[in-house]
Amino acid sequence: MRGSAVVDSITFIGAGVAGVTAVDELRSNGFEGRITLISGEDRLPYDRPPLSKEVLLGAEPGGVPLRPESFYGDNRVELLMGHVVTDLDCSTREVTSSAGHRRRSDVVVLATGGSARRLRLPGADLDGIFVLRTHDDAAALGERLMPGARLVIIGGGFIGTEVAAAAVTRGAEVVLLEAARAPLAAVLPELAPLVVEHHRQRGVKIRTEVAVDAFTGSDRVTGVRLATGEVVPADVVVVGIGMRPNDELAAAAGLPTGDGIHVDRRFRTTAPGVYAIGDVAAVGDDTSRRRSEHWSHAVDSGKLLARHLLGLDERPRAVPWFWSDQYHLNIQMVGAPNAADERVWRGDRGSDQATVLFHRGGRLTGAVALNRGRDIRPVSDLIAAGATLAVADLQAPDTDLRKLAKRTLQAARH
Repeated sequence: MRGSAVVDSITFIGAGVAGVTAVDELRSNGFEGRITLISGEDRLPYDRPPLSKEVLLGAEPGGVPLRPESFYGDNRVELLMGHVVTDLDCSTREVTSSAGHRRRSDVVVLATGGSARRLRLPGADLDGIFVLRTHDDAAALGERLMPGARLVIIGGGFIGTEVAAAAVTRGAEVVLLEAARAPLAAVLPELAPLVVEHHRQRGVKIRTEVAVDAFTGSDRVTGVRLATGEVVPADVVVVGIGMRPNDELAAAAGLPTGDGIHVDRRFRTTAPGVYAIGDVAAVGDDTSRRRSEHWSHAVDSGKLLARHLLGLDERPRAVPWFWSDQYHLNIQMVGAPNAADERVWRGDRGSDQATVLFHRGGRLTGAVALNRGRDIRPVSDLIAAGATLAVADLQAPDTDLRKLAKRTLQAARH
């Protein structure tokens, strides 16, 4: 195995999907050295997307483990749970945890992920105000979502709307507050109105273009005060306004940061032997950097880093992909479209089955699908290939995207 003589020990700080994927990829490709995986939580590493779906609904109250417990023993992974890393010495690559554990390694990988953003407003420390980022968050929130409970959600992105769907299904009375003109408009082009209408039909009260001024109550939250002075009654509040990267440890260690830990396309920081992957990695150079919070990016970055450490050929980078489940609606997004792209609508505009394709002169840049997951894989393949298609083919309602992709990719190989 190339690279094994140089790298004999690797410590991962953070046990989310990026870190666990990298560990799996290393062992699957023959790495025999020592692997230490450090988690700040007292539970097996778990998947985060189900927290606002299956976990809140009670279908998976214990969470969804990323790997079974036996995986870590079978693969000789030293899994340290409940250890918060408090110090990183980049010169020696020594890691120190809150439990006093010290570990030096040939390589340190920062896979520290992110934390939910909070509102710093009067009353923000009242009982009954939640964010949703960890299993403990989901478990505590789930205990409050009783039938008839008055839930106010601040933020109409995917977390806010997924929590709304789960809460209404459990019998709560839900008010969703959104600062913009419509929920999901910034993240779900074209199809947002369809999804929002489903929420209204299920009883979610949606208020837009509102600003929150404070939380009311003495010990427990009783309401959310708007900038107009109006108070929206609440027994429970969820703040879903995005996440911030956990780059404090890296910054304290002297690594360049700024909306994430700065790394190059091989996930290298400025310190030799220190890397960053997943949500916390701001990839690029001094002229342009991009940080992605997609689950697929976390998986991809873990695999790519492992292959780099092993000296293996780099696989093509995965096309960004994201999904959300709300009621009976399955929403999937692929690619990185922008507002200037041309758009093609496939399916009935009035139904809950439709796909919007984004392209630039026939070259696909992305797609958003509502209950049409079959369209996502062929679009992803075409984006990865950089294929330019006839716009008429994209517009034709009888065009089978899977057959189109197969035909196009076969022609490109000849």
